[in-house]
Amino acid sequence: MPLLTPLLLLLLLLLLLLLLLLLLRLLLLLLLLLLLVVLVLLLVLVLVLLVLLLLLLLLDVELQPPPPPPAAHTSTTSSSNSGGVEGKE
Repeated sequence: MPLLTPLLLLLLLLLLLLLLLLLLRLLLLLLLLLLLVVLVLLLVLVLVLLVLLLLLLLLDVELQPPPPPPAAHTSTTSSSNSGGVEGKE
């Protein structure tokens, strides 16, 4: 009987160690999953910001050029009209 109790204690300790290792493995997997989720979220955030920046740049480019052409167009038509009126007089 004296030999049986130390063996049981050793078995219990081994079982506890195995459980701890399994728990540590699960924790490590959870941490890796959390890290992966954070990285994916950061990647999505960066992509969204880049798309917004590109849209802003495209809108700025589209908004700036249109005002000059109408001004140039009206000035050419007014000069041609005035020239035509002078020619008729």
